[in-house]
Amino acid sequence: MLVPLTKLLNNLSYYWINKISSSIIDELFCYSESKKQQKQRAYIYLNNKFLYNNKEMRKQLEFSTYKNNVPAKKSRVFYSNLINYFSTFIVTFIFAVLAVNPIITNLPITKSAQNEALTISEGLYQIVDDFRVQKYDKETKSLKSVSEMADLYLNKLCLTSLYTYNQTYSDTPIDIKDTFFNIENLNYPNDNLSYYFFNKKKNTEDLKSYVYDNVDYSNNINGLMYSKVMNYDVDTYKDYFISETDYNKLDPSLQIIDRHNILSITHTELLKNYLKFKNTGGKEETTYFYLEETYVRASIFITYEIETKYQPYIYLNSELSRLGNYISGEYIIGYSLAYLLAFIFLYLIVPLFGHNKELFNSLGFRIIKLALTTKDEYEPGFLEYFLNFLIRFVIGYSCLILAFFFTGLIQITGFTIGWFSMIGLLIATLIFGLISNIFLIFSSANQDFTSFVSRLYIKDKTTFEGPIEDSGSKDEESNE
Repeated sequence: MLVPLTKLLNNLSYYWINKISSSIIDELFCYSESKKQQKQRAYIYLNNKFLYNNKEMRKQLEFSTYKNNVPAKKSRVFYSNLINYFSTFIVTFIFAVLAVNPIITNLPITKSAQNEALTISEGLYQIVDDFRVQKYDKETKSLKSVSEMADLYLNKLCLTSLYTYNQTYSDTPIDIKDTFFNIENLNYPNDNLSYYFFNKKKNTEDLKSYVYDNVDYSNNINGLMYSKVMNYDVDTYKDYFISETDYNKLDPSLQIIDRHNILSITHTELLKNYLKFKNTGGKEETTYFYLEETYVRASIFITYEIETKYQPYIYLNSELSRLGNYISGEYIIGYSLAYLLAFIFLYLIVPLFGHNKELFNSLGFRIIKLALTTKDEYEPGFLEYFLNFLIRFVIGYSCLILAFFFTGLIQITGFTIGWFSMIGLLIATLIFGLISNIFLIFSSANQDFTSFVSRLYIKDKTTFEGPIEDSGSKDEESNE
């Protein structure tokens, strides 16, 4: 009987002490902005060791820091997310520029890989130059662009046509060496496209097949080049070249080239005017544009054949890809570490400074003055904070797109190895971030997806709920 009686007295004492202390505190302190702090100090004073040893009683006497704060507006949550994203990018960019780039660039293994890649690139350029698809400039160590090569081709086409019609380009006779008439080899015209189709392709083991779409063009190379590849048979070009009737009337010495190497008189004049004066917006530009398009089509066809069939090129290209992936991998790891350091700095180190030392509290939350609480409006636990931290880390990773772009390394986002794609990962995290903010629009509790998953609520530190009056006090006032 003694034990139950003692337990009953203890429970009664808990009840009356809590009741009396609450009444005293409510009478002493009126509703004001500092009421919460005053009540908390009073409870601490009354919360003696005897009460503190009781878990249920202790929970009743605890107060949430943001219990009287209203949920943050959606716009404020969105602005804080923007600040978090771009502040993470800025700090990542600074770490990348000041640390990652200098370290990786000066690594001996990186320098060795870059030198080897440069040597292989020159080998690939030499192959392209050897096939006369594009010219290799040894001084600049680069290839002439396809548009530049097209311009050279069309200049020679124009001179060939003028030579055929016994006309001049700039009041000076045209040298036959500047035309398609190949005085050294009468088997094919003197231009780079014909050189490939009639000579190089035929004499290269990997490329010597002339069968396309089950049609053998071995005895009709002109048909392959001008009809199938350059597409001269379409109606667009029906009046661009000398007609068959006029072609047959030419001197036999001029018929060593195909009629598609000689423009009609009208288009010869139009092309000449464009090449000389660069007239835009008229028939001259249209003629040049359509003829340039045919050259580009042929250039793409030849390049594709070399890249997919010519084994020396395929081998060198695979080695260059391997080295490129290695160097890209170095930068991806380096920038990822820079991002990790930036995230730790902003979410773990920065929160330690200032009046409110709230760990995991983002810079955006501090600037917009927001706070995270549980559903019961208590301080979140470590696991809840960590889950929120982890999701924000994944979402923010897409800022590496900006970091790579502003450091001139955007090509690294094309890194792929097996099933992994860097650009795919960055786009996925970017979409995840967009989904999180779209979730915010439809959330009744004003939560973004990150807060929802981590079961946290966002409070506005600057706005408070009004005092909640007790119904009993209202009745007393009405009676008075």
